[in-house]
Amino acid sequence: MKLHYAQNSRAVRVAWLLEELKVSYNVEKYHVGDRILRQPEYKKIHPLGRIPVLEDNDVIIYESGAIIEYILAKYGNGKLRPDSTDPNFADYLQWFHFSEGMLMPPINTIVVETILLGPDRRNQTN
Repeated sequence: MKLHYAQNSRAVRVAWLLEELKVSYNVEKYHVGDRILRQPEYKKIHPLGRIPVLEDNDVIIYESGAIIEYILAKYGNGKLRPDSTDPNFADYLQWFHFSEGMLMPPINTIVVETILLGPDRRNQTN
């Protein structure tokens, strides 16, 4: 298994999960924005050239939430998520995806506009 990883990306949570479950994996390290991510060879595994990507034998999966659900289903042995027959399963799914759908977009905007942009382009009102 190989995790395509960049620090300060959602790949961190995938690596955390693999470590927590003690799943053996290799890491291919990049930096966010690396030119190699835009090369045709990398785009074979992620057409948008993004991180993270997990390669597990013949499976290539991206989007951190999908990767996490895949790992938990395949390697979790019932850990860290309720079974689909558990009465709390719907709540688990709702709150798991809530963070990506509702919390991350405004947080991403704040980080970009107050930290990542150069000082002359930052939004000082956030």
